[in-house]
Amino acid sequence: MFHREGEPVRDFRSAWRRAVEAIGRPGLLFHDLRRSAVTNMIRAGVPEQTAMRISGHRTSSVFRRYRIVETKDLLSALTQTESALKADPHKPAIFPHNRIDQPQKIAREPLRKIVILRKDMRPTAG
Repeated sequence: MFHREGEPVRDFRSAWRRAVEAIGRPGLLFHDLRRSAVTNMIRAGVPEQTAMRISGHRTSSVFRRYRIVETKDLLSALTQTESALKADPHKPAIFPHNRIDQPQKIAREPLRKIVILRKDMRPTAG
């Protein structure tokens, strides 16, 4: 890493501290850039394997620790789910817990419709 005069940075910590103070982000860690890059790549639709190669992660489990899930991600997931339910209201099902002691019963149990609860309406079978 080099500073603007082209000389090597000899004291990275001091250089980093000055840089983050200059942009008004004291307390920002260099490692935060890696986490931000991973999150931004996934949000942009970059395939996980490609993002892992770029970020240098060797395993999916470690890579996924870097993926930041924010409130807007959760809201987006709920909106997508609601759209899918509205598109085919007869398709949703409740899947029973996979009990190892009764696999035959689970295989024969019919799919049940989800009861949709919303603030602006009464509970209805969907």
